[in-house]
Amino acid sequence: LLSWYDDVKRDLPWRRRGRATQQLAYEDVDAKFEPTTASTSEDDDAKVRRLAKLWHERAFEDGNDDRVGVMSDDQYAYGVLVSEIMSQQTQIERVAEYWRRWTTRWPTAECLANATQDEVNEEWAGLGYYRRAKYLLEGAKYVRDKLGGKYPRNVEGLLKVPGVGPYTASAVASIAFGTPAAAVDGNVYRVLTRACMIRGDPLKGTAAKEIRAVADAFVDPARAGDFNQAMMELGATTCAPKNPKCQQCPLRAWCKGVEEEERTSGAFKVTELPETAKKAPKREEQRAFVVIRRRRADADEDEFLLQKRPAKGLLAGLWEFPNVLIAEETDEVFSARSSRDLRDAHASLSTSLIGDASSAVAVDAKRGKIIHVFSHIRQVMHYQLYDLVTVIKEEDKDEKDEKENIIIIDDANATSTSTSTSTQPLK
Repeated sequence: LLSWYDDVKRDLPWRRRGRATQQLAYEDVDAKFEPTTASTSEDDDAKVRRLAKLWHERAFEDGNDDRVGVMSDDQYAYGVLVSEIMSQQTQIERVAEYWRRWTTRWPTAECLANATQDEVNEEWAGLGYYRRAKYLLEGAKYVRDKLGGKYPRNVEGLLKVPGVGPYTASAVASIAFGTPAAAVDGNVYRVLTRACMIRGDPLKGTAAKEIRAVADAFVDPARAGDFNQAMMELGATTCAPKNPKCQQCPLRAWCKGVEEEERTSGAFKVTELPETAKKAPKREEQRAFVVIRRRRADADEDEFLLQKRPAKGLLAGLWEFPNVLIAEETDEVFSARSSRDLRDAHASLSTSLIGDASSAVAVDAKRGKIIHVFSHIRQVMHYQLYDLVTVIKEEDKDEKDEKENIIIIDDANATSTSTSTSTQPLK
């Protein structure tokens, strides 16, 4: 497996640490970097950022030896943690550029800990599942404030870092510190259930215990990080959920799943494993959204009203157009009802925000719906655009709303604001 991995592994920036040679010194800064706990001066900040530039030069340079580092273990652990959190629910090919931008802006846990949630959300925009960004920020603050900028070297310690679960803790411990801990994610579940013919739900009961035991027994203590990455690589590129490339698999010779498929002449398919439980149907939501626009006499951009979501729960702390839940039912049921409920909801919501129904005009041409699918919710957003009659004058352009959960943005800033829904245009 490790020989196969050495030959075919994907070239990902966080897998490289660069060669620790004298030629790697960047200006007057040593190539070896230990994060400090109080980098507050401009000189310290400049040092951190110069080293980050060096790190990226090494990470993206062809022919680098990824097993010899120019950064400390803690610096590397931070980069690995960012990559692991980003890779959850996101295809690995998309992660590399986001990772590079992120670690350029915040090259250490301490740098990230000094950021605001809005800044973090802005950098995260496009990856979705914003709770992951929140966890990264909370984890960085924990490492700075509780651990003096040093990451725990073992799984138990890493599990105490906010947002770090068993898989991520094992991945960081093994990849950054060489701790012999098996990292078991969906890819590894798939590989091991097929290779060892493990029946049952891999997340529960006997099957889960058997998978963990096998993974722990297999991990190579000499190259624990490489072993975990090899297992993940195998599941991601070869032992796919559908149409696995069994002929190219380095484990084919002793894969019990392949053996059973051949023994039964195809009556059993290796793709029948793992035996995952059926997912519960997504909850249906019908919501009325109002898009309140006002024109400015002194600018080309329109302005739009946004509200901030609660600090906890779905899409916590993100900005969105004001909306209200109308019903929890399917499109078919909802469409069979009178549209009066929807019109009333739009009118009531807009009036509550504007204060005077006569000060806004509904734009019939900008009415419709957008479907947004979350992991457990299918949300139908019925939107209605309202134009404010009052035109904002030059002297009013610096007006700010007194409510902390309400902001006004213009067209130019719309794409840089961390919003909770898709960026599809209104039709």
